[in-house]
Amino acid sequence: MNGTFSPFDALGLPAGNYDSIEVARAFKRAIAVRHPDKQDDRVRWPQAHHIHDARDMLLSNPDAAFERYKGYPQTFFPDHEPYFREPIYPELPDDVLKPEMMQCETCQMVLDCGD
Repeated sequence: MNGTFSPFDALGLPAGNYDSIEVARAFKRAIAVRHPDKQDDRVRWPQAHHIHDARDMLLSNPDAAFERYKGYPQTFFPDHEPYFREPIYPELPDDVLKPEMMQCETCQMVLDCGD
């Protein structure tokens, strides 16, 4: 499955404008929850490498990230259990996913398959 994921969702943040300190805090929370040593056996998103990529995306160009991903639904909540809305698929209302978006039925990642 090809596409891009929301860096905000990978860090458990609603889309918004965050400074580097807020991104670092979100990174620490998300990586603590999704660290490879602490995960269960299910294939879930975000994996540690997604969280690292998300941090890098938000630190390198936060304004562009906000403009691109502001319409994505939030599916990952590292601040409280359960961390995910389970099952997310098919509970997301049809009007939440834009036509160019799709959700992986295995890992629940919401992808932008446009562009």
